[in-house]
Amino acid sequence: MPTLVLIFAVAALVLAFSAIKIVPQGRQFTAERFGRYTRTLKPGISFLVPFIDRIGRRLSMMETVLDVPRQDVITKDNAVVSVDAVVFIQVIDAAKAAYEVENLRLAIQNLCMTNIRTVVGAMDLDEVLSQRDSINARLLGVVDAATEAWGTKVMRIEIKDLSPPADITQSMARQMKAERERRAKIINAEGELQAAKQLDEAAEILARRPETMQLRYLGTLGEFSNGKSVSTIVLPLPMDMLKSVVGAVSGQK
Repeated sequence: MPTLVLIFAVAALVLAFSAIKIVPQGRQFTAERFGRYTRTLKPGISFLVPFIDRIGRRLSMMETVLDVPRQDVITKDNAVVSVDAVVFIQVIDAAKAAYEVENLRLAIQNLCMTNIRTVVGAMDLDEVLSQRDSINARLLGVVDAATEAWGTKVMRIEIKDLSPPADITQSMARQMKAERERRAKIINAEGELQAAKQLDEAAEILARRPETMQLRYLGTLGEFSNGKSVSTIVLPLPMDMLKSVVGAVSGQK
């Protein structure tokens, strides 16, 4: 008799433990009865009917990151560009994510790959390289609408890398170099033009004020005198003084 009671006690404990299910935070379990979905178990303690109910799928309700494999895409202007991306998803309906699609992660990856080909293939290479934010926004709208039936929310889609072929990259580098050289020449030409205008204004001032030239001579003389290698200094004479001297000599003759 005591042995029988012990057996019944152990069986009762086994049944009790099999009926109790603890769901961790950030996850949800689906419960099935005879293979049919009945309800979703939320985080905490839940109870099942032993030998009748069982756990169907265990799903993470936290945001998950999926890598979209790299693929070559032909743009609208027949250029081949290599593209890869990253997708941030979150399951919002455990039942749909468990029973509406066979492999949720694989389905979203393939959906992103096909839509990347569609979006990038409708754009020129210059647009693809310069409008990455626009590509992300268009992909997000299309993919998020498609995954709604799977109980999944696409939070973000980010293009990680856009790599054009090597020959196009070299052509772009040469174009950028030529553009930098062109800008440098324009800046130099503008500087020379401004310098010429300032020299022209300085010449007009010196023509109106001859004494300004004398002050400039004195300033230059001071600069020469500060040099250590200067041994001889030639002083320039004003032209009006030379004219008066030449005139006096001619009168004496």
